[in-house]
Amino acid sequence: ETLDTEKTFVESLKLVVWKFKKPLMAAANSNTPILTIQQIRSMFSNIDIILNFNKVLYEGLDIRLRSWSDEQCIGDIFLQLTDFLRVYVQYVNNYNDAMSL
Repeated sequence: ETLDTEKTFVESLKLVVWKFKKPLMAAANSNTPILTIQQIRSMFSNIDIILNFNKVLYEGLDIRLRSWSDEQCIGDIFLQLTDFLRVYVQYVNNYNDAMSL
């Protein structure tokens, strides 16, 4: 279930980045901006870093679960990535600013 949830989350993040953030950034750099670059950065915060982190997490889980045995565990995968969990703090702290746009 953890793997399926992570896969769904990664796919959702990809959707947000590729269907919303990137087109808005392209428009911001054109003659017909919808939002300013600063507004887009505020709205999406560090979502690209979160996407990359979760891709690494998903890939680690996927590899581990493909060769699963009774002696396997997954906690070490999370422990290796604990430093990256700080990006969520920044994302959550930015929530009110993003919602005010």
